[in-house]
Amino acid sequence: MTNPIPKTPQFGPWLRGVREHLGVSQVELARRTGISNNTISKIERGVFGPAWDTVWKLAKGLGLSLGDLDHMTSSS
Repeated sequence: MTNPIPKTPQFGPWLRGVREHLGVSQVELARRTGISNNTISKIERGVFGPAWDTVWKLAKGLGLSLGDLDHMTSSS
C-alpha cells in the first residue's frame, strides 16, 4: 500500500487550477485516469490526500511531468 501525500490545502486547489487551466473537466480527468470523478472532487476540496500512485495518474492524465509535480511541491 502506498502512503498518501500529506493532506495539505495547497494540493487540491493546485490540481483544480491546473485542470481548469487545461480545460479538462473532472469527468474527463476521471475517464483519462480511471479515478472516479467523486474521488477527484474530494482531492480538490482537500477532503483527503491522495496516494502517490494516484498523484502520478492525475499528473499523467493532465499531461504533466515529474518536473511539473516537483515544482508544485517545492513551491508550496
